[in-house]
This record gives sequence, structure tokens and C-alpha cells, in this order.
Amino acid sequence: MDLEESKGSNFTFSRVLLAQFNVYKTQDDDEPQRLLSKDNVDQSALLTYAREAVDVATRHRLPNLEFAHNHYGQPDVAMFDFTSMYAAENACRVVERHGYRLIIALVGDTLLEVKMSQ
Repeated sequence: MDLEESKGSNFTFSRVLLAQFNVYKTQDDDEPQRLLSKDNVDQSALLTYAREAVDVATRHRLPNLEFAHNHYGQPDVAMFDFTSMYAAENACRVVERHGYRLIIALVGDTLLEVKMSQ
């Protein structure tokens, strides 16, 4: 699928590259939760970096890039800590309730839970 046709894309950036774009207000914290906290991320710099990444990925074929907006009306660009992921032990399980067997299943991305910065 072409990035232009996609509804969302994930990019993985190194801490060094994010620092070079001044995305972090304070870079001397080794704790990912504090490093990625809303108070420590310059959202404007993050958007600039995300646009640059899309330009590189698409070879500048999206000159009028507009990010989707989240429920706050802001560009839906966020950072996640992929070093702290939780994985489901089972994709599904069967439980019995009121004499009926029910299957409870996790699908797609719900099998893995990424620690999101707040």
C-alpha cells in the first residue's frame, strides 16, 4: 500500500535523530516515560520532524500533507515507547457463562499493548 493511500503510518525514530530536531525539551533523562512526557516534547518540532520523515518516505510526493486531527482538534502525531511492550499470553480463551461456552479473542494490535506517553 502506498503511504498516500494509508490512513495511518508508523515510523521508528532514534533518540539521537529526535534530539537533533530538538523534539525533546530536556534530553538528559534516561527514563522513557519522562523523556516522552507531554511536558518534555516540543509538539511543533515533532510535527516538523514527522513532515520531514514523510517527505523522505514519499520522495516529496505529498507536498500538501495534512495530518489527521485527534479528538482534541490537534494533529494526530504522537510518540510511543516501544521498549516497554506487553504481549498477551493467549490470543483467545473460552469461558463458560450460564451454561454457554463463549470465546474471547484478541485480534490485530490488541495482542500487543504499547506503553503510550501521556
